[in-house]
Amino acid sequence: MPLDRSQVKVAANGRVYSAPLGTAGPTSATNAMPAGWIDLGYLSEDAFTVRSGREIAEIRGWQSSNSLRRIVTSTSFDVSFSLMQWSSTTVRLAFGGGTVTQVAANATATPPIEAHALYTPPDPETIDERQLCLELRDGVNQLRWVITNGSVTDDVEIGGSRTDPSLLPITFSANASDVGQPWYFRTNFPGILA
Repeated sequence: MPLDRSQVKVAANGRVYSAPLGTAGPTSATNAMPAGWIDLGYLSEDAFTVRSGREIAEIRGWQSSNSLRRIVTSTSFDVSFSLMQWSSTTVRLAFGGGTVTQVAANATATPPIEAHALYTPPDPETIDERQLCLELRDGVNQLRWVITNGSVTDDVEIGGSRTDPSLLPITFSANASDVGQPWYFRTNFPGILA
């Protein structure tokens, strides 16, 4: 492979979107996101981590010290990031669903009730499946990873401090897809776009 600086990429900026299952996915690397995709707002400075993995079992025979065969027993694809913005959408994503109800103010109640939101978590058995799109930009070049069916799979641990934001940590893992692959990406990066 020849040396080519245009193929060196930096995830200088980007966005993360979420959508219900069945929502039409992006049809290009740069067009506007289709209707139904919600921008999840600011991420922490650490941005994101994408991890694709697989577990391989080795089949060995008595007559050979080398593996006779290798078989893929499972695959995984995860995207991890920390959301900075707290909204009904980001809270429900982080905690695996649930509901957010707006409670109206009632000045005549004893004691008076101010307007507020009430978050109720989902039943413990609920798995909140949805789509996720991680978009990264490097100048005019863009890449969109899309998980067509997935869910939050790690514990949510939120810290508090006088000087740091309280983040909503997300690890979103791909589930098997009934149609097509569980994840894909679209890009206009030079070198991949050949």
